[in-house]
This record gives sequence, C-alpha cells and structure tokens, in this order.
Amino acid sequence: MFETKRLLLKPRTLEYLDDCLAMDRDPEVTRFIPGPWDKPDEHIAFIKQRMTFDYPENMGYYAVLEKFSEQFLGWVMLLPFHQHAGAAEIGWRFNRQSWGFGYATEAAMKLKQLAQQLPDIHTLVAEVMLGNEASIKLAEKLGLEVSDVYEVEHELYVLELT
Repeated sequence: MFETKRLLLKPRTLEYLDDCLAMDRDPEVTRFIPGPWDKPDEHIAFIKQRMTFDYPENMGYYAVLEKFSEQFLGWVMLLPFHQHAGAAEIGWRFNRQSWGFGYATEAAMKLKQLAQQLPDIHTLVAEVMLGNEASIKLAEKLGLEVSDVYEVEHELYVLELT
C-alpha cells in the first residue's frame, strides 16, 4: 500500500471488482480505451484476470481510494512494458465523479516515484490514444513526451528515468 496527501493506493483485488465494473460501464470513462465493456461475461473475466495476475514486486494495478473515506476513485498501474527492455508502463482510469480534482495526477506521480526506485526500470512509458486530451496532459505533467506513433490510434509517451 502507498499513501499520498489525499489518497491510498492499495493492490487492486477482487474487493474492488464491482467498483471497476461500474466505472468501466460509463462510456465517457472508456471512450478512449478498447475493451469488452459491453460484453458482461468477457468484461468480468478481463478485470478478474488483471486482479489476480502475479505481477513483479511493486508492480501491478492499484485501487485509488480517498484517504479518509476510502471511497473508490479509480486505479493506476505500473506494469512491465515488454516492448522495451527496462521499461515500465504507467496507466490510470478514474470514475467520472473524481475527474477534475487532481487525483489521477497525485496517484500517477506516486507511481512515477516508485518506478524511479526500481533498479531494473530505466524508462517510463504511457500509451495514450490520440484525442485523449486529459491523459495527454497527465502524461506531460509526469514529464513524458511523445516518442513514437506506433499504432494508428495510439501515441507512446516516454520518460527516461536517470
């Protein structure tokens, strides 16, 4: 578990399944994210697989909770980025009610700090779909810059952790 001024970041376990499913059912939340959002059985299996996968130490998905109420706000992730050796991917998704309060920035900054402490991680990347202005702004706040357009609809933002 990790703490920030206003947030708790806890490993995202099955305890948060219903919260994650509800968040993903909001078409505004998943507008820029491909997934099985309109197929209930596939959606549940998709989320459960990510919640139960055995990630490397200090990596994985973290539920983001408001520190005092422990209300679920969304999640952040730090995962091995297999396309580049020594790279970790950072990502985030938050329910619409929590947008505009800086929670995503606060949580992502904590994971950036964590990534900087991991000895085998030298690069931080974020995949952002073209047009997702909120995620582009967050990637830029983290210090990531566009590196390579590698798919038609995605850009790769990169930060060298030196």
